[in-house]
Amino acid sequence: MRRLSRGAGCTAIVLIVLSVAAAGAALAAKAGGYQGKTSQRQNLSFNVSRRTVHNFKIVVHDGCPDGHTLIVHASYPAMAVRNGSFGGLFKPVGGHAGEQATLSGKFGRRGVTGNVHDASFSAREKRLCHGNASFSAHHS
Repeated sequence: MRRLSRGAGCTAIVLIVLSVAAAGAALAAKAGGYQGKTSQRQNLSFNVSRRTVHNFKIVVHDGCPDGHTLIVHASYPAMAVRNGSFGGLFKPVGGHAGEQATLSGKFGRRGVTGNVHDASFSAREKRLCHGNASFSAHHS
C-alpha cells in the first residue's frame, strides 16, 4: 500500500477538483441563443451549436484621437469552443492597415464572460480608433 504525505494528498485532490471544473466549463456551452451586455452597456448576441459559436454580434465604442467616439457594429465568423473557451484575432476583409479585433470568451456555470479589443478606422479622422469592452451573456 502506497502512503501519501499530506502535501501529496492535497495536490491530488486539487488536481481532481481542477479537472472536474474544467470539464464542467466545457459542458456549460449549451446549444441555443445567448444575449448579453458589454461594460459599455451595449448589446451582444450569438448562437451555439455543435460546439461552435455562430453569429456573434457586438457593439463597441472606440475612442478616437480627436476625442470623438466611433460606434462599431461588429459580427464575427464561427468560432470553435475548446475547453469552454472561444475567440481569436480577426481582421476585416478589405480593411485598412492596423484594423483588427481580439475576442475571447469563456463559458461558465452562470453564463459567458469575455473581452473584446477593437481597432477600427475612422473615415472622419483617417486614423485608427481603439476600444475595449468586457461582456457577459446568458442562455436565452
